[in-house]
This record gives sequence, structure tokens and C-alpha cells, in this order.
Amino acid sequence: MRFVKALLTQAVNWMRSGWTLRGKGLLVFGLMVLYVLVMGFHLMGERARLTDIITELEQVHRCESQLTHANLTLARAVVLVNDNFVSPHIQMITPTLVMELESVRTAVDHLEERFPRVIVLRNALETLADQLASAPSQGLLAAVRGTLQELIGELDGVTLAEQQRRVELLAAYRKVSDELISQGMLYSLFGIIVFGLVSAAFLSRLALDIGELKARALAIVKGYRGSPLEVNRGDEIGSLMASVNSIQDELRQRETQIELERQQRFHREKMAAVGSLAAAVAHEINNPIAAIAGVAEAIQDQCRGEHCPNLGQSCRPGLILEQARRVSSITRQLAEFSAPPSQGAQLTDLNGLVRNTLSFVSYDRRLRGVQLDTELDVTLPAVTLVEDYLTQVLMNLLLNAADAQEGRNDKRILVMTQAQPDGVVLQVKDNGSGMDAETLAHAFDEYYSTKPSGKGTGLGLAVCKSLMESMGGQITLNSEPGAGTTATLRIPFSAPETEGDA
Repeated sequence: MRFVKALLTQAVNWMRSGWTLRGKGLLVFGLMVLYVLVMGFHLMGERARLTDIITELEQVHRCESQLTHANLTLARAVVLVNDNFVSPHIQMITPTLVMELESVRTAVDHLEERFPRVIVLRNALETLADQLASAPSQGLLAAVRGTLQELIGELDGVTLAEQQRRVELLAAYRKVSDELISQGMLYSLFGIIVFGLVSAAFLSRLALDIGELKARALAIVKGYRGSPLEVNRGDEIGSLMASVNSIQDELRQRETQIELERQQRFHREKMAAVGSLAAAVAHEINNPIAAIAGVAEAIQDQCRGEHCPNLGQSCRPGLILEQARRVSSITRQLAEFSAPPSQGAQLTDLNGLVRNTLSFVSYDRRLRGVQLDTELDVTLPAVTLVEDYLTQVLMNLLLNAADAQEGRNDKRILVMTQAQPDGVVLQVKDNGSGMDAETLAHAFDEYYSTKPSGKGTGLGLAVCKSLMESMGGQITLNSEPGAGTTATLRIPFSAPETEGDA
């Protein structure tokens, strides 16, 4: 089980490697061929052993046939010698006897190489046959009979040995044959199990990844824009996962860009609506305010000419005139600030833009009770920027600073400008709740917000970053929990060309 588990682990790791599906298929085919070749070579070695045993069995069979023929020949020779052992006509049977002995010698010639004792007896028998042919006698016949009997005994022992050897070879043949069959079955079973498990693991993993890919594609179609798929493969499926992640990221960027453009358009439309309303209100208010101011001036002139004793006490036409002028100034400022600005980059008095923005934003209810301070560099040169863009950025930062101070008593926002060699720096500091490191790291992410539901979309700082980068500048945040936040805008002297310039 441990080996199979390790094998499956290696197979899964290999599935995640950088090999293509075609390469993996070719590799598996090559491994199968190599396995079959190794198995074939091993089984061929076992088959060679089996062939050697069969060859030895054939030799034993030939030897047994030779022994049978030799024993029959010896039997005839012994019968002939015994029948004529006491015959008085030895000379008459001698030629026949010599021929039988020659047959015996020929029959045992094939056994000489393997059985040395048979060689000795054959030579002795040949010598006796020569002597018997030249001078036959009863003693030579007795010697021949004894040699034949001894040769018969030797051949019987040889026959028993060959029979035992044949039994042993047959047992070895059965053993090797059984081992060959068992090994072939084991090799086949092992190959089927291993390649089956690898194939099952590969196909299961492939099906799982394809299913995950399908689910993610459907989720993206339905609006999912969360974390991307983990690309843990290096083949075509991994490339497809990376492509799906790329599609998701591209869609998210396009949707974010569309939302940012919608926010900018909404800002311009809102400012235009406020400007239109302010112009209408100013038009309606200016006439009665002018009449009130005229009456106040007339009362003031008459009282001064007649030396009215109540002038400056119960009768204060100067106060009426001052407040009428203040109302007129406020309506004029609203109308001027809310007028549709140029969408192209142009030389701008940054300090003046900051003052106008602060004056306009101060009417927002969220900035009630907030002390707005400024430290504006009077030596600040004019910079090239898109006024509408910077106004929107500054308003977002001021409102965010006001939201961060909600519930505090000593609300304070400081706006600073400073000239630097490569541009100008605009900072917005507050003494609000601040942000921890994790929140600060995601502050510019789209749709990331720590505000309660309904109080923020999570796009304010993302819009600010987009607008600053479009002007060639940058925005950074420094914050600590409980110590407030500082937003720093770095604006170059010359902004790149924008769509409004074009």
C-alpha cells in the first residue's frame, strides 16, 4: 500500500508538470513499451532455462534409447555365449561370437564419452574378441562371458542413473514452466494494475480540473471576480486555466474602468446640476438681495445725513448690507465652482483651486464641526493639470477624512501645498481613526471598503488613483490606527496629454 501511495503521489506530481498532454501520452506509451521489453527479456531468460532442460531431456532420451539397444545386443551376446559355453565345437561358433561382440562394441561406442567405465569394458571386450578370433578356447570364452556380465551390470547402473536424471529434469521442467507462467501472469497483472491506477489518477485529475475550469468559467459569466484559479498544471489544461484567469482579470479591469468612468461622469453631471441649481438660485436671490442692499444703503445714507441718534444701535443698516453681500458672494461662489470646467490639462493656480474646493465642500453636512486648516505655499508656481480631475480627488479625500473622524469631538483636517524640484505636493491630513496595515494594503483596491453598507462603494480611492495616474502624478497613503491618515498627492509641473486635450 505504501508503494502504491507513493506511486500515485508521483503520478499526480507528474500530471502537474510542464509536459503537454501529447507528451504525457507519448511518455506513457514509451514506458509501457519499455516495461513490455523488460518483461520480455526476463521471460526470455527463463525460457532459455526451459530450453536447456528440454535439450537435456532430449539427450537423456537418446541415451536411454542407446542403452536399450546396447542392452538388447548384450543380451543376445550373453545368450550365445551361455548356449555354447560347454560346446566342443568352439571353433565353429567363434566367427558368430566375434560378430556379436563387434555388435556390442558398436552399440556402446556412443556411450564412451559420458561413461569412462564403459570405455574400459569395451576395450577389454575388443581385446578378448581379437584373442578369441585367433585362438579360441574355453578360458577366453569364460573371460568374455564375465566381461559381458560386468558390462551388463555397468549399463544397468547407467540406465538407473539416466532414469533418475530424467525424473529430475522433468521436475525442473515443471518448476521452471510454472515459474514462467506465474511470472508472466504477475508481470501482466502488475503492469495492468500500475498503468490502470496511473491512468485512473490521470483521468480523474483531468476530469476534476476540467470540471473546476467549467465551474469557474460559468461563475465568471455570472459575475464572479474573486481570486483566480490556482494554476497547478503545466500542460494545455494549465494554459487554459491561465487563459480563464486572464479573461477574468481583463473583465474585472474593463468593468472597473467602466465604473471609474461612470463615477467621473456622475461627478461632472452632479457638479453641473449643482452649478445649474446654484445659478438659478443666485438669479432668484440676487434681485431681492439687491433690493435689500439698496434699501439698506438708502437707510444708511439718510441716517448719516440726518444724524440719526439710533444709527449703529437699534438701527443697523450696515449689518443688513454686510449680510446681503455675503449671501450674494456665497451664491456667486457656488455658481462659479460648479460651472463645467475644462476637461483638458491647463495651467492652474493650485492654491486657488484648493481654496475654492474647501469653500464648496465646507457646506457638506459631513464637514460640520470639522476645523478646516490650510498651509499653502505662497511661492507655489502654476502647474499643468486637469482641474476637474484634481477637484474630484481633493473632494474624495476631504469627505473620506470627514468620515474617518465621525464620533470625535476635535475634528480637524489640514490641507498643505509645497513646491518641490520636480513638481508640487498636496497633502490632506486628518486626526481620524486611521487604518491598520492590512486595510492600508488594500486601500486602493476596487470595491474594497471598511465603511458600513450604503455609505461607500469602495471606488473612491481607486478613482483618485486612476485620475492621478492619468495626470502623470501619484497618490500615497500613510496611516496608523488612532493617529489619523495622511494622503499625499505628487503632481508634476507638466501633465501628459489627456483625452480632453486631444
